[in-house]
Amino acid sequence: MATPGQLVQVMANVLGISKATVVQYDRVLSEHGLRSKHGRGTSAAQVTSRDAANLLTAIAASSPLGLSAKDAVEICKRFSALVSGGPARAKAEVSKLGFKRLVSLPDGHSFGKALAALVECGGQSEFSRMDDGAVWVQFSGPIASAQIIVGNWRFGIYGGTRKYKRLSRSGRSERGLIHTSSVNTPTIRALGSLLMQPGTSDDH
Repeated sequence: MATPGQLVQVMANVLGISKATVVQYDRVLSEHGLRSKHGRGTSAAQVTSRDAANLLTAIAASSPLGLSAKDAVEICKRFSALVSGGPARAKAEVSKLGFKRLVSLPDGHSFGKALAALVECGGQSEFSRMDDGAVWVQFSGPIASAQIIVGNWRFGIYGGTRKYKRLSRSGRSERGLIHTSSVNTPTIRALGSLLMQPGTSDDH
């Protein structure tokens, strides 16, 4: 397992943004119970796949929503609550690629659970052999929606909940201008691999 400090450093490296920026998002999530925390040094918290998914979501989805680090909680909650628009696609094919944790999720699962499961898959040996463009996670706004694409299959389309406006049947928002940010295989691989490593006391 890894510490929050290690998660912040890896996230900054793989996304190509400053560590200071990632720290801002991480601090807001931690203060609102959306990231594991307990002590410092040898008693530092050990982050989970859900912690990694929350931080990734808060950063990656901020641009499509036109928000910033101070809005990290709103961003995270809005996207994590999105639900799968129907049965996952190509389950058998995706499972053979080493995504059993992702495929095991029930119909109607949330995007938050799917992204956490995908991060867990990222630490597996099958994932290490995948091409950089084999996996894509897309975050879209201003009406929140998301997609997970594995290989040649659009595994899941995630749309609105009761609190947020639903998508049209096409999976697109009714707005004419849609902003999208994406992360691909290297990001998920880096986060998954980090969580497979023993943690250290290098926390911020």
